[in-house]
Amino acid sequence: ITDNGVQSSSITLTLNTNLADDAIRTITINNDKVKATSVILVSTNKNFRLRTHTVVSGSFKIEFQNKSGSQIDNDDNTTIFNYVVI
Repeated sequence: ITDNGVQSSSITLTLNTNLADDAIRTITINNDKVKATSVILVSTNKNFRLRTHTVVSGSFKIEFQNKSGSQIDNDDNTTIFNYVVI
C-alpha cells in the first residue's frame, strides 16, 4: 500500500477471505515521510493485536492478529487501519 505525502492516514483494507481466530497477516505501508528512526502508532476498528515492525526509510510493516475469539467472515472483513508517523 502506498500512502505518500502524509504524516497520518486511515487506510481501508478488504482481505477478500475469511480470517480465522488467531490468524496473522502482515501488510507493508510505503510512505515517504517514514524515516528509519520514526515511531509509528497504529490503531484499527477490529479486535486485532497490532505490531509495527521493520521501520525503514520509506516504509513500515503492520502485523495484525485476529483476537476476536472467532473467525471473521469474508462479508465482514473490511478493516480500517489508522496510523501516525512521529
